[in-house]
Amino acid sequence: MSKGQEKRFLRRGLRLRVSSLAASLGMCFGAICVHAADTLTISPSVANVALGQSLTLTAQLNGVATTAVKWKMVPEGSSTVGLGTVSSAGVYKAPYSIPAAGSTVSVEAVSSTVSSVHATAKLTLTVPVPVIAYGSPSPLPIGTSMLTIKGADFLPTSVILLNGRAVVTDFETTEFLSAVVTIPASGVETLQVRTNPGGLLSNTVKVKTAPATTPSYTAAVRFLEQSTFGPTPALIAHVQQVGFQGFLNEQFALRETTWKLYEVAGKRTPLPPQFYASAVNNQDQLRQRVALALSEMIVTSGVKLSVQGEVAGWQNLLLTDAFGKYRKLLNDVTLSPAMGDYLDMANNAKADPGSGTSPDENYAREVMQLFSIGLNKLNLDGTLQLDGSGNPIPNYTQDEIEGLSAAFTGWTYAPKNGIPLQFWAPMNSGAPMVPVESYHDTNAKQLLDGVTLPGGQTAEEDLKQALDVLANDPSVGPFVCRQLIQHLVTSNPSPGYISRVASVFNNDGHGTRGNLKAVVAAILLDGEARAGDDAAASASAGHMREPALLLAATMRALGGVASPTDPQMWYWGAEMGQDITNSPDVFDYFPIGYQIPSTGQAGPEFGIYSSSSAISRANWVAYLVFGNGRMGGNLYSLGYWTAIPTDAELVDRLNLFFVHGQMSAGLRAAVKTAMSGYAGNQRAERTAQALYTVLISPEYQVEQ
Repeated sequence: MSKGQEKRFLRRGLRLRVSSLAASLGMCFGAICVHAADTLTISPSVANVALGQSLTLTAQLNGVATTAVKWKMVPEGSSTVGLGTVSSAGVYKAPYSIPAAGSTVSVEAVSSTVSSVHATAKLTLTVPVPVIAYGSPSPLPIGTSMLTIKGADFLPTSVILLNGRAVVTDFETTEFLSAVVTIPASGVETLQVRTNPGGLLSNTVKVKTAPATTPSYTAAVRFLEQSTFGPTPALIAHVQQVGFQGFLNEQFALRETTWKLYEVAGKRTPLPPQFYASAVNNQDQLRQRVALALSEMIVTSGVKLSVQGEVAGWQNLLLTDAFGKYRKLLNDVTLSPAMGDYLDMANNAKADPGSGTSPDENYAREVMQLFSIGLNKLNLDGTLQLDGSGNPIPNYTQDEIEGLSAAFTGWTYAPKNGIPLQFWAPMNSGAPMVPVESYHDTNAKQLLDGVTLPGGQTAEEDLKQALDVLANDPSVGPFVCRQLIQHLVTSNPSPGYISRVASVFNNDGHGTRGNLKAVVAAILLDGEARAGDDAAASASAGHMREPALLLAATMRALGGVASPTDPQMWYWGAEMGQDITNSPDVFDYFPIGYQIPSTGQAGPEFGIYSSSSAISRANWVAYLVFGNGRMGGNLYSLGYWTAIPTDAELVDRLNLFFVHGQMSAGLRAAVKTAMSGYAGNQRAERTAQALYTVLISPEYQVEQ
C-alpha cells in the first residue's frame, strides 16, 4: 500500500468511527449528521369515542408535531371492517355500531420516511346518550306530516318515541332524525329518542300541535304545478286539507319509484316511456319533478350511452339523491358509470410523457362549468362578482382544469363477478366506478383559489378532496339554486329570491350545507313563488311548460294512466323538441340562459319553441281531447269534465284549474265561441272544444 493510499484508508476509518459515535449520540460533525432512533407518538394515545363521532389524532416525531405519517386502522384478526375509518389527516370516524371483535380499536401512524417508526392509539368505543334540542315543525300540524328532530349523538338504531310510542324513524345524521307521524288533534305531544344498543333514552321535549293552514283552490293548483307534474282534482283537495308544508312533508317521506328494464314479446322496450309513466302515475311526484330538474342541470344522454342500464341507473341515481346532500350528489355523479361513459371520466389515465398523452379534461371542465360553480364568481344573490375594471371574475383557468383532470385519473368500471380488477374494464352499469392506483396521477395538483392537493395521495383521497373544494365554493349555492328555481317556479327569479334560497343551501338552519330537501322547500314556500297564488302574477313570473311538463300535466288533468312500455308520449315530446333522456348535448335540450328576443327576459324553454313545435303542441291536445280515451297503452278520460252540468260552471272550473282564476276576457269569449258550434245536449263535444281552446292558449302553456 502506498503512503497516499494508507492516509486515505486512515481518514476513511476515522470518518466511520466518528459517524458511529455520532449515530449513538445523535450529533453532527461537519458534513456528518445522524440522529438517534426516532420516536413517534400519537395524541391522544388513549381516548373514548362515541359511536358515529369523530376524533382528530395528531402525530409527534421526537416531540415535534408532524404530518409526515400515514394513518391506518389496525386489523382485528384479518379485517378492519366495522372498526371505523381514519383519514389521511388523522381524523378517526367511529362506526355506528360496536364491532363484533370488541369495543376497543387501534389506529396506527407510520412514518412516511421510515416504515419501522410507528405508534398506536387505543380508542374505546362508547354508546352515547342521545340529546334532543327541538322538534320541527312547531306546532306540528294535525294529520300526517314529517317530523324532524334536531339534537346530538343519534345513531342509525335510534328510534323516535311520540308520547312513548315508537314510530318508524329515518336516520339522517348524528344530529337529525325524521319520521312520518300522524297527529289526531290539537294539544301537546312528548318526544324522546331511544338508542340501541343499551336502550338509552334522551331527554323529553314537548311540542304543540295545531290545525294546518288551508290554502285556496287556485293556490293549491299553482303550488302543485310547481311541485308535481300537474294537479289532479283529488290532489288539489288533499293539498287544501294538509297545507303546503304538510304536502311537502308527505312527499319527502315517500321512497323513490325507480326505473326498470322491461321486455315485451321477448324484446327490451325503450326507456323514455318510463319517464312519462313515472311523471303521470307515481305518488312520489315531488321527487320525480326534482329529478327531472337535476337531469337537465347535470346531463347525460342516451345519444352517447349505448347501454340501457346506464340510462336507467343514471335516472335512479338522481331519484335517490334528489332530497339528499349536494356533496353526495356530486360524488355519486362523478363515479356513475353513465357519467364515466358520457364525459370520459372512466378509464382516464395519468399523463404518459413517453407517448405524449395527458388526462382527458372533459369531465373536469363540465363539473365546474355546469354541475357546480359556473364560469364566473357569483354573489349570494346570483349576480356576478366584478373586478376593479367591472369585468366578471372567472372561477377557474386552464391550470385548474388540468389540475382537476389529473385529480380524477385512475377510475374504471367496477369488475363484474369473477373478473379481476383491471383498467379499461368493460362497462358495468350496475355499480360505481373503482380506482386502479397505477393509472392515477400522484403529483401535486392545483385546484380552485390556490388550493393544492399534496402529492402521493390515492385516487380516492384526491377525488374526495377535490369534490370537497368544489362543493364548498361560495358560487355553488347561487349557481345551483338559480337553476332549480328556474326549473320549478320561474325563469326570472329576483336576486332576493336567489339569495334567500342560496342562504338555505349554505346552511339549512341546522348547520348542514347543500341539503336539497331544505332547498326545495325554500324554493316552493318562498314569498316570490307564492305571490301569484290568489292574485295575478307579475308579467315576468312563471315559465313556459317544457314539452315533458305539458304532456304529463294534460294527461294528469284528464285522469290519465301512462304506460311504461308504450312509446307514443315519448314520440310526441320529441316532436315538440324534447327527446326525453336523449339530450342533444351536455347543455340540455334548451340553454338555461336563453333570453326571449326583444324582451330582456329569460325564457329557457323558448329555446326549443318554433312554428313546428307549436303545431305539435296543438296536435297533441287535439289528439287527446278529441280521441277515444286510449292512445296505444296510455289511457285517459274526459269524464270529470263532461260531468260538469252547465257551460258556465265548466268555464269557471277550467278557469280555476288551468289558469289560476286569471282567465282573460278574450280567452273566455273564445271558449264560449268554440262550444257554440254544438247543441246544448252534446255535452261531450262542447266539453272537448272548451278543453282544447284552453289547453292550446298561451295562458295555459306559459305557466304563471
